[in-house]
Amino acid sequence: MKKYCEMQNCNKELNSIDPKRIYVYDDKIEDEIPLSVCDNCYTNAKKEENDIDWSHSVYEENE
Repeated sequence: MKKYCEMQNCNKELNSIDPKRIYVYDDKIEDEIPLSVCDNCYTNAKKEENDIDWSHSVYEENE
């Protein structure tokens, strides 16, 4: 049985050899839930997470 990406607006097939999972915050239960995602959605989520980390760590000095 084929499994598909659980991200909204994505119906790509999951990588059966190397399945990936991300955690998304759910406001209803006020906790993170795991989502099985395709390789593309996983890469995009990790890039976004990394960009957020960098934007918080960049220090600009006002002179």
